[in-house]
Amino acid sequence: FPNPTKGVFYLEFASPLKKQKIKVLDANGRLIKELEGNGNKIIIDISGKAAGIYFVQVQQQDGTFIKRRLIKQ
Repeated sequence: FPNPTKGVFYLEFASPLKKQKIKVLDANGRLIKELEGNGNKIIIDISGKAAGIYFVQVQQQDGTFIKRRLIKQ
């Protein structure tokens, strides 16, 4: 959130993350940013990237993925 964003957005989780991988991909599936998530709230900055559609992918502890679409203005 917020979505759409101007570049800085955050992800909030009901259960805290414990070193889960978070990836931001562009519309073509290219990796833009990768980080390790710890805690309930993660702040991500893509303000230096072009406007468009991005995808945020979070790998959970059980190996499954959460994927969300993000629009950057």
